[in-house]
Amino acid sequence: MKTMILKELKWNLKWALIGCAVWTLCLAGHAMNWYFDPTSVYENLLSFNAQAVSFVGFPAFGLLLGFLQVFFESRRDSWAFLVHRPLSRRGIFWSKVIVGLILYFAAILIPSALFLLWLLQPGGLPVPFEWGVLLSPLSDLMAGVVYYFAGLLVGLRQARWYGSRLWPILAAILVSFLLLCLGIWPTDFGETSIPLQRVLFPIWLLIFAVSITLALAAYGAFQTGGTFSQQPRACKWGLALCLAIAGSIVFCVCWLFLGATVGAIILSFEHRTSLSMEEKYVVTRNPVKPRSSEMKVTKDGRVVTVVSEDINAPEWHRNIVSILDQSGKPMEEFKNYVGKRVDDFEAETITLIFLDSILWGTSEPYRYREPEAFFDRAWADKEETICWIFYPRHGRFFGYSRLKQHGAPSYTPLGSAGPDGFQPPSAPSRFRFPAPTWGGSAPFYRSESDIYWIDFQSNQVQHVFSAPKGEPIVRSGDHPVRLVRYSSMRGASVIPVEPEKQKDIYLVTSGNHIVFINRDKGVLADISLSGILEPADVMYVGRVLDRRLYFVQTREKMIAFSEDGRIQAQYKLPNADLSQSWGPLANMFDTWTPENTWQMASYCWNQVALPVSVPPALLLGWNGTQYAEYQYLLSTYGHHLPLTSKGLRKMFLVQFWYDFGSCLAGALLALLFCNRRLRKYPFSRGEKITWRLLMILMGPGALFALYALYDWPAKEPCPACGRKRVVNRERCEFCGALFTPPPPTGKEIFEKDE
Repeated sequence: MKTMILKELKWNLKWALIGCAVWTLCLAGHAMNWYFDPTSVYENLLSFNAQAVSFVGFPAFGLLLGFLQVFFESRRDSWAFLVHRPLSRRGIFWSKVIVGLILYFAAILIPSALFLLWLLQPGGLPVPFEWGVLLSPLSDLMAGVVYYFAGLLVGLRQARWYGSRLWPILAAILVSFLLLCLGIWPTDFGETSIPLQRVLFPIWLLIFAVSITLALAAYGAFQTGGTFSQQPRACKWGLALCLAIAGSIVFCVCWLFLGATVGAIILSFEHRTSLSMEEKYVVTRNPVKPRSSEMKVTKDGRVVTVVSEDINAPEWHRNIVSILDQSGKPMEEFKNYVGKRVDDFEAETITLIFLDSILWGTSEPYRYREPEAFFDRAWADKEETICWIFYPRHGRFFGYSRLKQHGAPSYTPLGSAGPDGFQPPSAPSRFRFPAPTWGGSAPFYRSESDIYWIDFQSNQVQHVFSAPKGEPIVRSGDHPVRLVRYSSMRGASVIPVEPEKQKDIYLVTSGNHIVFINRDKGVLADISLSGILEPADVMYVGRVLDRRLYFVQTREKMIAFSEDGRIQAQYKLPNADLSQSWGPLANMFDTWTPENTWQMASYCWNQVALPVSVPPALLLGWNGTQYAEYQYLLSTYGHHLPLTSKGLRKMFLVQFWYDFGSCLAGALLALLFCNRRLRKYPFSRGEKITWRLLMILMGPGALFALYALYDWPAKEPCPACGRKRVVNRERCEFCGALFTPPPPTGKEIFEKDE
């Protein structure tokens, strides 16, 4: 085996050197970018170009290395010389695998290690190095191992190039797609996502299963020289599952292309129908423009209703029809605004601040394929000579100054900032901020329990508020530094917010308290919402400085509170839609009614035809993930729903059957063709059970794999039973009769020559 390993090293070293040279050139480009801007090292390593090199380059190198390692020896004479050595085929195969993986990892890791050592040399970076940036290339490096076995299988299989020989690459592409999903999956506890920890295990389990499948298939192909019939049973299952996955991908792409074509044809007929309807009824159309109403708070604390035209137009395009008081009468003092844009009336009103979503938890992972996942550029001056960056892993802000000397930039570390204030670069940083959330460009740092105000210009850190013990902050908001006001379709003006308003902070605690805070004056009002609202109901908040009124707006009404927390007035919002109060689960109950026959045809096609392309196993897994998400949202926002848990489960099952019914129909149709093929040709009992199970789990894609794996010999009638039997067997697979020899022609050499 040692001799075989040395032989493989000698023959395949050139491919590793080529891959190493290409990767070294890519790292040299990153090094040049780092030299001219050392602080952008994370943007360089996590940029789209860098991730494209590792995401595409590592798997491509592994695929080519595995393919070239066996392709030139898979020809007849070379293959015979290879397998007739004094070593078992198992030893030859593992010699190739060991050498291939050593060359693969050496070609990538040696230049990477040298680049990393050069990057981390003392005094090289003015900011800390974040080791999390290596997660993306490491995941791509491991994906290349899967592609390596796919390359071995492609080089060894005895199949047509225009047929199924390249299909194992599709199974490896599935691994890359899953790794990409791990990098972009939502990790926050937002309104339409579930925690990443709930989907990590099934995704990694699927990646591991595909890897083992390709490795078994490659081993079986090497044992039999690329044929399928004589492979070990486990290798047969691995190759069948691999080609079933690839066949599902091929069928899905072809079927979706067909579905897109048919859908485009239906939409073209719908467009023609809608145009004819508009030409027919253009004269009888109602000339009255629709109107919309919205409630605003004036600067003196009055609540008015602004009625505008054209409900579908953006706010800066609407014209004010009237401004009404609470009794519904037009207000004379605002009659000059009638006929103007809605945004012109903003000068008379206060700006209500939208509260952001639930804050991040300290235990949640960060997405590793986004540059903003490991750091956040918190503040920079106008000339961008001073920059402060926040690192979640360190829990502190790190700053640097950038100056140009003789045309080349020089960087000077400024130290760090944390709860203990600003510290010089040499000082140890023992105190750290918890996981933050950012809102707009205001210099407020918000965690689950504390709020800090950080001034990077004067190097000051001020603790503004600390939530009571056991009542973390669940929602918060503040005024932006500037408001954008649209004055026309193409122009926009920026209005600075008053300095007094820039110091305001609004937050809601889990104890159902809404707190109004000013950075200089402290807590202005602490209002209890128990028995009135839930924390998730609060959408917009604001205060009137002169009259000390505090306004809280929900999806249905607006409430005015006094400083001591008493309700001064309640106003029902115009055009309030009760369905919007269902919160994050409102999109589950969205209904759409077709307007004409073509829309109905398009809807039916999408509901029935398109799910056929999805394998039933994948659809079951996806619906299971959705059901877990709905259960999580139901436990969090269930008090907003007009339905019980049983009713929600019933609606989910109905929607699941709409999707799974078409998918199951495609799988049953594939099972019908499979049974027909299994009855016509001799298959063992285990093979029949395996293929029928694959048809049910993978759908029509498994049927593609069945036709691609076996050799289908010609058939002729059996003289004994009359049924068609294959010609490559001595006995009939149905009755066991011997094959009838042809009549003698007188040219036989031996007497019993057949």
